[in-house]
Amino acid sequence: MKCKQDTKLATVLLRLETQIQNDYIEQNAAGFAEIKKDQGAVIKSANAALAN
Repeated sequence: MKCKQDTKLATVLLRLETQIQNDYIEQNAAGFAEIKKDQGAVIKSANAALAN
């Protein structure tokens, strides 16, 4: 445990994981935008169905 604290292992791993995820998001931005658009359409449709 002391070694992990001295080397700040948790902090280093968190930064690395965050960078990997940010890179992935950036590389796949178009795909994520399409998913968001599709989800918005589904939500709009569900709201319309519930309003009736």
